[in-house]
Amino acid sequence: MLLPLAKLQMILFWLNTVDLGGDQPVGHLMEPVRETLETGHVPSDGPDILRPLASLRDDIVAADGAALIPGFTDLLLGFLHEYTARQAWENGEPLPSLDRYLRHRTRTAGIVLGMWVQRLQPGLVGPGKELPEPLLHLMKQGSLLIGLDNDLHSCHVGAEAGERLSLIGVICQEYGIPVDMAFSCSLTLNAAMRYENANAAASICSDASLPEEVRRHAQAIFYWVDPVYTWSLETPRYGLQSTEAGH
Repeated sequence: MLLPLAKLQMILFWLNTVDLGGDQPVGHLMEPVRETLETGHVPSDGPDILRPLASLRDDIVAADGAALIPGFTDLLLGFLHEYTARQAWENGEPLPSLDRYLRHRTRTAGIVLGMWVQRLQPGLVGPGKELPEPLLHLMKQGSLLIGLDNDLHSCHVGAEAGERLSLIGVICQEYGIPVDMAFSCSLTLNAAMRYENANAAASICSDASLPEEVRRHAQAIFYWVDPVYTWSLETPRYGLQSTEAGH
């Protein structure tokens, strides 16, 4: 399972470096991505990113995960669709409402794609089995929480780069308040969502009426949140490391 997850992360890193100010929207990737995932064949005139995507598909299928491909395709196409919207917002269109932004951030955090591939891990609700609604909700909730953590950690870097779109900017627009107040509101929202996410996971894990694999899967999903948060604190990308780091 680790190799498919590593390949997926590389693909997401590549997508995150796409120039959102370019003339060609990210949406131009949607049809070749769909074709590659549905058929396993790379279009002859497709972009380079399709080759590692086809390799990832082969790995998932080889691990008896063919049943995961349709859902994975829908998630990745949703990711690309939201990046097209992000491109428009970064290029001057009015920022979205807070509700719209939260839906956007749930899909663009990318973590939900990793959680989907994680179903290859033995002992979880695997390929070919229907994923219960509480687990789907927990996946989306965790992905959004990770996305908002990222916003809080990277807002200063984004602002220096001239980026308009972030949770803080959206809250400023939504409520007509200054940045410092919006940042405090963002922290409160994030803390409330973290509490809700922990309670949702605990509720599933303690429900003896659910199969063991469902309860184990809830715990596995929940474990994504804190490691990504820790990574955000430690990565030089956000400049949050303490002066004692490495000592």
